[in-house]
Amino acid sequence: MGVNALNKWKIGCAALALSLLLGALTGCLGETPVAEVTVVAENRLADKLYYTEYSDGTAVLTGYDGTLTELILPETVDGLPLVGIGNQAFANAPALTTLRCGANITWIGDEAFYGCTALTTVEMDTTVKQIGYYAFEGTPWLSNQTDEFILAGDGVLLKYQGSAAHVVIPDTVKVLSDAFFRNDTMVEVTLGANVERLGGYAFAYCSQLRAVNLNEGLKSIGDSAFAFCDNLRAVTVPDSVTELGPSSFLYCTMLRRVVLGEAVTCIGENAFNYCNHLTSITLNRALTAVGDYAFYECYVLGGVTYAGTSDEWAAITIGVGNSSMTDAALRCLAD
Repeated sequence: MGVNALNKWKIGCAALALSLLLGALTGCLGETPVAEVTVVAENRLADKLYYTEYSDGTAVLTGYDGTLTELILPETVDGLPLVGIGNQAFANAPALTTLRCGANITWIGDEAFYGCTALTTVEMDTTVKQIGYYAFEGTPWLSNQTDEFILAGDGVLLKYQGSAAHVVIPDTVKVLSDAFFRNDTMVEVTLGANVERLGGYAFAYCSQLRAVNLNEGLKSIGDSAFAFCDNLRAVTVPDSVTELGPSSFLYCTMLRRVVLGEAVTCIGENAFNYCNHLTSITLNRALTAVGDYAFYECYVLGGVTYAGTSDEWAAITIGVGNSSMTDAALRCLAD
């Protein structure tokens, strides 16, 4: 794992140290695309390639310790559709120069090709819908890109290379990877009309970010998407969003007001952990679960407005470490 990747890993460590417990809450899962299936077998192919077979009948490349210069991925392995490239599967492979993804590849994991210092050619189809953080960081292929917005696959924004104070993300973007990680010039961002998902660390550590304009049509806000944006003041989550991922607004210490849209069913663990200027939050009737330590140390949270009845509020599963929320004044609009 590289030094920059370690910085991201420390986000999780900070949450662990603060919360003491980071258990996965059912319905508030993280980023793993294969989270709902189980491992059937782990196998080895030729050229020291390793893959994992899952119970849904798919395969994912998970490791490599060879010296290939060209990686041309097939559509299937041993009769199974090859759908993904796992986290760090090819990280720091020194000889790899070329990647050509098979037509069934839909996702590329975190740091999958991190530090592949000879990788100059990458070809992938629009079947690729998700690309994890730092997937191509440290490769000549990425560093040689000259566009302001670097896209790959089916509208996945890998990296932003501009310096604007107000960034408007184009409508060609559907998914954000860690495109704005540690951006220090952006003050406001407006998502394009077709953005559906903010991936892990999409805006983490954006030190100057004060305002975000989220689009109707956005479906999920990923793990640590806005973590440590310590100048962010307010967030309105649109009605199309169903889930806030773990640590999504962790340590947004200047965040004062949050309004969740009508479709959010789950607030992930540590979602607003240490948002210690948060004074009010508005929650919708669809909410069914609040993860552990989601509102830990939100000690100035004075009021919770809930769209449902007090009986419906009592039925919500609320994890441990949320006394800042449960002790706040509750207003149930449907009573």
